[in-house]
Amino acid sequence: MTITLSNERITMAEARTAKLDGTPIAKKTLEVARLHHADLIVIETHTSRYEFTLLNPVMREGVLSGGVLEARIVSVKWSGTVIRSALNDFFDRKILSCGGRALFHVVNGRYPNNFLVTSPIVRLFVQ
Repeated sequence: MTITLSNERITMAEARTAKLDGTPIAKKTLEVARLHHADLIVIETHTSRYEFTLLNPVMREGVLSGGVLEARIVSVKWSGTVIRSALNDFFDRKILSCGGRALFHVVNGRYPNNFLVTSPIVRLFVQ
């Protein structure tokens, strides 16, 4: 089985090896269903960097820091990605992708029961 990462194809074994040795894996799109407990997803926008550590892959829950949160760490649930196209915007609950905006529901912290929406994503990494 092969997967596409940043316009190049690598095998799943190569991806697992890269992940095990700590090398970040750059991606254009992440399928949330393929992520695992303790995966660190780095989300970069033009001006910010967010780090989302996945603690419950089934419920898409974890902790988020960076960006407008700065050094604060808040519990969140990743809700989906808002993707803008030439015709309209749509919401995708299955993928996180460059060009889209990540939407997180803040579970606790300074702003409980609020949403955090990132600026458009320019880079994604899994560590």
